[in-house]
Amino acid sequence: MPRAVQQYRRCLHKKRALRRVSDNGENLSLNIRIR
Repeated sequence: MPRAVQQYRRCLHKKRALRRVSDNGENLSLNIRIR
């Protein structure tokens, strides 16, 4: 898989994680920072 595709998927995953509170500690910390 090309790098661009991996980065694109990661970006989508991050945006999804920010919208939806997930069980991942990283995403939770990101949500807390935004609030």
